[in-house]
Amino acid sequence: MLSFQYIQKGLLFLKPSQQSDDATKPKDFMETLLQNLKDSLATALVHFYPLAGRLSTLKTENPRSHSVFVDCNDSPGAGFIHAKSELTVADIVGSKYVPLVVQSFFDHHKAVDVDGQTLSLLSVKITELVDGVFIGLSMNHSVGDGSTFWNFFNSWSEIFNSQQDDNNFCLKNPQIFRQVSGPLCRLPYSPLDESIGQSESPDLKERMFHFSSETLRSLKSKANLDCGATMISSLQSLTAFIWRSITRARSLSNDQETTCRFAVGTRIRMDPPLPANHFGVYTSLASTTAKTGDLLENVLGWAASKLHQAVTAQSSEKIASEIDHWLKSPFVLQPDQFSEPNLVHMGSSPRFDKYGSQFGMGKAVAVRSGYNSKHDGKVSAYPGREGGGSIDLEVCLLPEFMEALESDQEFMSLLINKKIKSKETFKEAKMVSSSSSSSSSSSEVKIVSEYFIKPKTVALKSKEPYHLSPTDHVVLSFQYIQKGLLFLKQSDYDDATKPKDFMETLLQKLKDSLAATLVHFYPFAGRLSTLKTDNPRRSYSVFVDCNNSPGAGFIHAKLDLCVSDIIESTYVPLVVHFLFDHHKAVNLDGQNMSLLSVKVTELVDGVFIGLSMNHSIGDGCTFWHFFNSFSDIFTNHNNLFCLKNPPIFREVSGPLCRLPYSPLDKSSISHQSESPVLKERMFHFSSETVRSLKSKANQDCNTTTISSLQSLTAVIWRSITRARKAPNDQETTCRFAADSRSRMDPPLPTNHVGFYVSATSTTAKNGDLLEKNGLGWAASKLHRAVTEHTGEKIASQIDRWLKSPPAAVHDPNVVHMGSSPRFDKYGCQFGMGKAVAVRSGYGGKFDGKVSAYPGREGGGSIDFEVCLLPEFMEALESDQEFMSLVSSSQN
Repeated sequence: MLSFQYIQKGLLFLKPSQQSDDATKPKDFMETLLQNLKDSLATALVHFYPLAGRLSTLKTENPRSHSVFVDCNDSPGAGFIHAKSELTVADIVGSKYVPLVVQSFFDHHKAVDVDGQTLSLLSVKITELVDGVFIGLSMNHSVGDGSTFWNFFNSWSEIFNSQQDDNNFCLKNPQIFRQVSGPLCRLPYSPLDESIGQSESPDLKERMFHFSSETLRSLKSKANLDCGATMISSLQSLTAFIWRSITRARSLSNDQETTCRFAVGTRIRMDPPLPANHFGVYTSLASTTAKTGDLLENVLGWAASKLHQAVTAQSSEKIASEIDHWLKSPFVLQPDQFSEPNLVHMGSSPRFDKYGSQFGMGKAVAVRSGYNSKHDGKVSAYPGREGGGSIDLEVCLLPEFMEALESDQEFMSLLINKKIKSKETFKEAKMVSSSSSSSSSSSEVKIVSEYFIKPKTVALKSKEPYHLSPTDHVVLSFQYIQKGLLFLKQSDYDDATKPKDFMETLLQKLKDSLAATLVHFYPFAGRLSTLKTDNPRRSYSVFVDCNNSPGAGFIHAKLDLCVSDIIESTYVPLVVHFLFDHHKAVNLDGQNMSLLSVKVTELVDGVFIGLSMNHSIGDGCTFWHFFNSFSDIFTNHNNLFCLKNPPIFREVSGPLCRLPYSPLDKSSISHQSESPVLKERMFHFSSETVRSLKSKANQDCNTTTISSLQSLTAVIWRSITRARKAPNDQETTCRFAADSRSRMDPPLPTNHVGFYVSATSTTAKNGDLLEKNGLGWAASKLHRAVTEHTGEKIASQIDRWLKSPPAAVHDPNVVHMGSSPRFDKYGCQFGMGKAVAVRSGYGGKFDGKVSAYPGREGGGSIDFEVCLLPEFMEALESDQEFMSLVSSSQN
């Protein structure tokens, strides 16, 4: 291995936004990270002590021979470099081809192992990007192989995350070294002389290709079926596929030979076997050769079986024989042996736990490698970031061959676009698109099937009209509630031999459990209708007709995006709006469309369950009560229709209120206008930040009554007002929804179905809010508005509206807080574990609309979904005071 180049692999991380966006102390995050990395590296080198040394030669004269050893004493240690780049993470992962600049993220550029006599055997280079950090490791290949490399990377991460600097720190998987007192072999020449050649790689194109677990299982199934076998592995099948594809791209003649070579780990093949954590290079090269015509004209299984035979031939006897032969006639592999014109060389392994290395910044965004050991036909296999058996292939080819590969329909049809393909579209996906892109976003979500679902059984009360209450009438011009949950498909379901089984099973269970849930929430399967009376005077009231309705909506759709495309975008992608039914519908449309619709959208690696509910039959409390009940019945296979928290409906025999106009006449009730082009972004506030804000607000006012949500609402009110840059004498309003159930006389339980929300607000001059007073002053105004929102005040508001419905006018200086972090949104699970994220649709959004969700990790953390005009969002993101409070989040 002495002529091989250093191993160069690295991990790309996003900076946690709380630290990276704190412009008041821009260096704190990196200074702390660098110090922790250096401290934990020093501890890791206690366990991997040879990596801190240098290569040296031991020479003997009788007989004249040489042997190589690592001098662990006369060495300055391992290298550690801090660098900076003005690039962003998007510039790296959003590029179609791996940018050439990535090679500069590693030390020991183009160095070969013999250089280890003057260069460090290990060097760590930390490159600070605008919004990320790249940790690149360069390790001398003569002291360790990929297994050793990643064991070191994982061990270093383990020490870092333990926050211990004790040199006696116990690793879960400590490295094992050979116990010898002298040289293992002697060579009749100096292996460190300058006769070892080096060669330059030609200009290559390097691209990452992602293969989903479903695709790999399909390839494995096909390869084994072709051969009537079961022993061909997923990796062997994929290797056969890439060998055939690259050979086809090279346009070789049928009689030309092509070779596929790959590294085989020998630890388990030795006698006795060695554990995976045995330090050193325990890799042998296996290969198989075929005529191009035979490779391409035979089926996939033919190539895969040749690879399988080459692997099984690497027995302990063969390995021992190769070593013995080498010792008798030593040689050093030359670089030109790895640049054969018709060679495909598979390196690295998807079995290494590359995404298991975390350094306080969460899971890495991507794995990338350096310049070293790359040539035309070099392919490296990495695990896919989402796990589950998916694989990323890093392919290096001459430009003309890469272009041919990208034009190969058979090859490209199996790929999954894990990341957006180019920097331009990556950035575009992070922005809310212009209105002209609305139709194209909609068309990306393809409807597969549509159904109507009725309650599974019919109760007597469901045959009677369900009359709306006065508060239900208030919101007939509002838009539907649209909230949904994003799930990752579980890897257990990725059986590509039956690719439709998981979704077919899931969809059927969802339909069955929806039918069962509608037994309890029977009005949700109905339609709105109007009851008209002429005596003593003409009046109208609205009710839900539970008989003359096809039921609730149920839609199955598909979208060719990944979960990461949605949750890793800075701004909520516009396509999310089309993951819901009843786009832009208002509640009075419920006379001719379903009051509830469930849209299940299948993503590449996930499932989005979006619910659209008519706001006049329920508020957020009712919405999430239904969602939780739907999940409870699904999860518990509940055929007895027994809920832990059943809904409570009003027991009435006639209309609760009569109006002097028809509420379903569109001329009498104003529809909400079209929303302008908005930017929509999720901001995460940790439980520690929320507690700190509550403490500060109460301390400012010398009280203990201000809540966490009131304190955080005060922050967002002040921050958005500051972003709008209105004059000091202009007024700004913070309006928020207050649950009326507990304020009514007598109070109603939370599971009482209906719209029991009223708006309360407080107003201030911009100057008073931002300059004269602090956080506590704003929080106390919000607290006072809540406490003054009594049952009498709510009744008075409703009475005024029923007499004369107000016109819908949007205040450009309002901040409106909706939803609630108290709703158990992440408690809804449908056999796919905890949701990855909560997202909402188009309905009810305007400049200044903010929705509060619980943070996925719980503990009192909160996510804010903020909708603003682009110029105001840009100003908010530049607000140091606000961004310093924002934390990183997985959703």
